[in-house]
Amino acid sequence: MTDKEIREEMEDILKQINLLTKRVNALQASIGEDVTDNSDEKSVDRIMDECGAYSKVKGYVYFRRAVCLILEKPQMLMKEAYMIIGEEYEEEPKNVERAIRYFLKKILKDAGAKPNSEIQKIYKKYFSNTKRVGNSRIIAVTAEYLRTNS
Repeated sequence: MTDKEIREEMEDILKQINLLTKRVNALQASIGEDVTDNSDEKSVDRIMDECGAYSKVKGYVYFRRAVCLILEKPQMLMKEAYMIIGEEYEEEPKNVERAIRYFLKKILKDAGAKPNSEIQKIYKKYFSNTKRVGNSRIIAVTAEYLRTNS
C-alpha cells in the first residue's frame, strides 16, 4: 500500500469519525448532556463508548493516555509513549503495548458482531481479520481525528 493510498484511507476514516462524533453530540444534546467539554480524554471516551469498550480495562486506559500523549507531542514515537505510560502506571512498556493490542483486538471482535455499527464502518480497514494493523496506526488515526475536530 502506498503512502498516498494510506493517506486517502485515513482521510476517509476521519470523515466517518467526524460524522459519528456529530451524531453522538446531537444525541447527547437531545438528552441534555453537556457537549461543550472538549477535553481530549472525554473525546476519546466518546469514540470508544460507541465500541462498547469498558473504561476499567487497562488497555482502554492506556489507549486513551497514548492518544492524549500523541495529541500533546505529535512527533513522539510510540516506544516513548509506552515508556511514559508505563512509568505513570508502574508497568513495563511491553505490558502497556500488549494491553493496548489486546484491547484493540477485542474491539475488532465486538465490532464484527455488529456489522452495521458506525465504529465498525470507521475502522473497518484497520480491524480486518486478515491483516493485523499496529497499535500506532489506530492511535495516530484517532489522535489526528481529535486534532482536526477540536
